[in-house]
Amino acid sequence: MFKEPPGSNATVRAPTRRLPPAPAGAAGRTRVMQMELEAFASKLQHFRTEKGWSQSDLAREVWGEIETKAGRKVAKNRDRISTYEMGKSWPDPHNLMKIASALGVPPEELAPDITAATVDRQNPEIALVAVAGHADKVHLKVNKLVSMNIATLIMQLLDYANLVNHGLADPHEQPQLNLPSKPRVSQLSCAPVDAS
Repeated sequence: MFKEPPGSNATVRAPTRRLPPAPAGAAGRTRVMQMELEAFASKLQHFRTEKGWSQSDLAREVWGEIETKAGRKVAKNRDRISTYEMGKSWPDPHNLMKIASALGVPPEELAPDITAATVDRQNPEIALVAVAGHADKVHLKVNKLVSMNIATLIMQLLDYANLVNHGLADPHEQPQLNLPSKPRVSQLSCAPVDAS
């Protein structure tokens, strides 16, 4: 332990261990995320320089101009392009679309991993959302590529749930599921069951 000289009023503390600082802009990112970000930064710079534009030129195309107090016109949000190209952050989906449009490339070409991740975040494969006032119910959202046979089974379960909700089936009974050998889309029904 570290000791203060006699007569000092300082408290005695053990020396603290300092960890090396995290790389700039990498807080909370996995190595894969950082690689995706760097790939986006590289593509952005490539497409921008291919057009012969500076970072300010691209920012001007995307967000327009503002006038400084000195009366000069400068690109709005011009520092954002620099931040993106240095791999410090990436744009939100709206700005990604605007940047891609200004560069004349599809967003998927400019940032395929970001676009896919955004779609995945906005449309997860399976989502359960509690329903206020109904402790025993959830809103189920399924967004997954499955075979027609699996889709048919899911639709049968949902039809059974409609019967239960309308009091036409026993919720404690095992539903009878029929797996057709070759289901047709016309066999699938999403319409609610008429309780009358």
